[in-house]
Amino acid sequence: MSSLAAFAGFRSLGWLGRGGTAEVLHVYSQRHRRELALKHPLSNDIESANVFASLARREQKLIGDLTFPGLVRIIEVSTDDPMYILLQLGRGPTLDQCGRIDDLPRAMNLLSAMALNLEYLRGNAIIHGDLKPHNVFLPSDWQLHEGDQLFYVKLSDFSLGRLEHEPDAQRAGLGTVGYMAPETVTDSRVSYRSDLFALGVIAYQMLSGTHPFMDADNDPVKAIARVREEAPPPLQVKRDGLPQGLVDLVNRLLAKDEAVRPRSGWEVCETLARIGARYPFEKALRPSHFSRTSSKSVARVWSVLNVTPEQRERLERLRQSDDACLRLVLTANFVKGNLRYDGDQFVFSRGIYWPACLRRRTLDTFHQATFGVKRQIVLVAIAGGISQARHLGVIRYGQSSNVPDTVVDAIRPLILSRTLRRCAGRYAVIAEKRGVLDLAARSYTQAGDLPGAERCAHQSAIALHGEQKNEAAIRLINHVIDYAQTVNRIFDVRRLLMVRGDIFKHEGRSADALSTYEQLIGIYDGHPVDKILAETYKDLGDTHRIRQEHEPSLRALRQALAIYEELGDELEISHVLNNIGNAHWVSSDLDAALAVYRQALRIQRRLQAATDTASTLSNIGAIYAIKGRLNRSLRTMNLSLELKKTIGDAGEIARSLNNLGYVYHLSGVPSQAITCLTESLEINRRIGSKKETLFNFENLTAFMITAGRLRESLPYLKEGLLLAETLADKQHLGVFNLSMGTVLRRMGKIGEAERYIGASEHIIEEIDDKMLPVQIAIQRGRMRYLVGDNAGAIACGQTALTGAKEANDTSGQLNALLLLTRVSSDPELVAHCERLIDELHLKRERLLLTCNQVEFLLSQGQSDQAAAVGNALPVDIERVDEDIELPWMCNVAAELMIDRGQTTIAPKCLARALRAATNSGLLPETVTILTLQGKLDLTAGDYEQSYAHFRAAMRTSKLIAQSLTNEVDRAFYSGKRETVLLVNEVQRMQTITGQQKRGRAITGPTLPPSQDCLTGQC
Repeated sequence: MSSLAAFAGFRSLGWLGRGGTAEVLHVYSQRHRRELALKHPLSNDIESANVFASLARREQKLIGDLTFPGLVRIIEVSTDDPMYILLQLGRGPTLDQCGRIDDLPRAMNLLSAMALNLEYLRGNAIIHGDLKPHNVFLPSDWQLHEGDQLFYVKLSDFSLGRLEHEPDAQRAGLGTVGYMAPETVTDSRVSYRSDLFALGVIAYQMLSGTHPFMDADNDPVKAIARVREEAPPPLQVKRDGLPQGLVDLVNRLLAKDEAVRPRSGWEVCETLARIGARYPFEKALRPSHFSRTSSKSVARVWSVLNVTPEQRERLERLRQSDDACLRLVLTANFVKGNLRYDGDQFVFSRGIYWPACLRRRTLDTFHQATFGVKRQIVLVAIAGGISQARHLGVIRYGQSSNVPDTVVDAIRPLILSRTLRRCAGRYAVIAEKRGVLDLAARSYTQAGDLPGAERCAHQSAIALHGEQKNEAAIRLINHVIDYAQTVNRIFDVRRLLMVRGDIFKHEGRSADALSTYEQLIGIYDGHPVDKILAETYKDLGDTHRIRQEHEPSLRALRQALAIYEELGDELEISHVLNNIGNAHWVSSDLDAALAVYRQALRIQRRLQAATDTASTLSNIGAIYAIKGRLNRSLRTMNLSLELKKTIGDAGEIARSLNNLGYVYHLSGVPSQAITCLTESLEINRRIGSKKETLFNFENLTAFMITAGRLRESLPYLKEGLLLAETLADKQHLGVFNLSMGTVLRRMGKIGEAERYIGASEHIIEEIDDKMLPVQIAIQRGRMRYLVGDNAGAIACGQTALTGAKEANDTSGQLNALLLLTRVSSDPELVAHCERLIDELHLKRERLLLTCNQVEFLLSQGQSDQAAAVGNALPVDIERVDEDIELPWMCNVAAELMIDRGQTTIAPKCLARALRAATNSGLLPETVTILTLQGKLDLTAGDYEQSYAHFRAAMRTSKLIAQSLTNEVDRAFYSGKRETVLLVNEVQRMQTITGQQKRGRAITGPTLPPSQDCLTGQC
């Protein structure tokens, strides 16, 4: 069907190409009055027509209403008779016609332009799915583009693509052999990074002139195998003189593991620019490109704008309910360099510019209004807008106003300053009386009344902070502070500086908090000391403590102590002593912390300050717990709790229950710990203390995980994630994501666990927390150990140990050492771990270390040494109750018993391990249990039961393998000692049971069980 006889209104100008289902003609459209490309099915049969119609609808859905110059636009689609797609005509060649591009600047510019197109698709949640040179149209003058001029290449053929939220099954096909990513050929899965893999293949071809995975025979089977398993020949061997950075980029694009590839096309553009590409990619992506032609809507534009609520409000005013106005505002700001794309969204670098043409149009509206309307506009402008005017009574509630916000914005700069000050002063008094304190503060600022502005801003900011509206509080505070700096009266707003610092500290923005506190201290030069200065030093010390900066913390706190002593405020002296104790605690100087707490306690008891006494007793109890004096800690904690119950402060009662739960946890009574935490959580929920509720969730889920109550912990973790997102508490978001990853890892859901741990890693880039990276590295190490990558586990463990030492995190050091001693017998690591366990008086961790050593020695075939280390292991494990590590400890003991021939004790260990693993949902431990049970059956000569246990272990192991997301981890897992042993045993038992079924009696002497296999050394 190569003629145009069936297509009315088109004149043929030539033939452009042919694919598997369609051919493309160069036509002139009489209706559109221009040259276009017409794609139509190759055949008229029903099957071909249905396939063509399906592909056409898919392409129309994905890009039909997009206008980006980097896409071949769809002009018209017809799925009736005749079927066709009318496309924009690509004037230049397709990339496959160009071969190797020797001019390196031109090649890098073309790569940048293609990467930019992929970034645009990502911004529209579109995955191309079939990127290849045949689908890339170059400009007709492409050979001239080695400089910094802007141009676009055009991507075509989106029929195999999908939207991000759609399942992969929605795609009409997999793609083109040689350009499909490993995850596509293996799992039929595509993502943005699959398109980047295809870009890497194209880059390799452009630079070398050869395909990285295909030979001259173009055998698709070989190509697919190479994509999955082989690295391409080194690019620098194919072409000399390439910058190393460019070679590294292409290698990253071609990585088998998606996570190693660049995260986006924008990152590729940035990398190429650093290497030397001159393509102006920052100018190539505009907000207007994200609007849709179908409805002239800019709804999609809002999704790619990263604006504050204040900026959103201003844009809505300037928009005037007209999408064309919004496009004009965004375009004007983009052209002026005030709006830029940051790799994810467009952000404003300063105040939003209002184009002059729109301002003139708005002022014309004002000039045409009546005198009464003009007067109302001026009064509304002074009030700050329509809503503020209603608060102040300028416009009555329920009364309609014909005053557009944009007119108010245009008139405001033209009002005489004396008129503005006089009216603003009157409005400020009204607003303060009506309790609209943020409006009152801004009005007092306009009126030049700094004390009034400071008073109202202080009250409003505290109220906003209590409502978790911290951004609004900071904006109001900064508004008044900026005015105070303008009139050189910054000392008069010192209370606002303190509140701002406290909000920053509360949000985890420690660097901003430090800067604010230091600024506040600096303005006291020449002024007498007071409680505000003392409190600032105390807050400064606490912030340094949070940042693990011990000496600066103590210096600031001692300065606060000296000021309170000068002021004679004993109660505040006791508070600072408690803070000093906290600083010593964090630095692991527990004796110094205990001495300072006792000093504070004496003052508080003398002053009969019951609430403060209860809090200090709680601190003392915590120190006793860490020092291993658990009974004394419990007595002290319970004394604190009873005192708080007498006072009746629900929040403090909840806090004491939280601390008491921690001590019960250390005492090895997990059920009591969880009971305390649950009661604390109920109280905080009742009184609406959201921040304390987060700490409840953190501790409760940690204890549940340790106790092996994984399924029970999941609802709390999900609720904690939701609350942390609501409160924008990034530190807890990181913690809960990591805990979710931990739970899923223990349950054998490694792919899901990876996503949560990855989310936690992303969060730590935005917060100042030295301990969370240590915990993440430990979890990463445990993940590597689980899949069988011991070298990776050691690397993660060493990273965690180094980080924990730098952060002076004793708990982190111990957990890192417990990871390392599981995969290494280094005597220095073992000795270091033993020292920390002795210092902290930890019985559970002593048992974990013993199990580590026994397991490692058995894996190395050192049976006698393992028996010497673990001779008391079965007895010690009997004392363990609820513990997530109980199944593993029982497995280690059972393996040791089997190795020593003590097969009467091993079944009891395995039965207990299976009960605990089943209750907790621990798949990895279940694999080991079933494998060891199979070994026991083998020693007893019960081959059928042994085979059944090995098969069950294999099925469970496959569930874990199926959760792995990349080939590297699957290769590690299939090659780990336990997996190889299990596969060998299954194969061996298949032979034995097969012979038995054929009537061949197998006796012990004829085919004895392999002792090597029983010890894991086959």
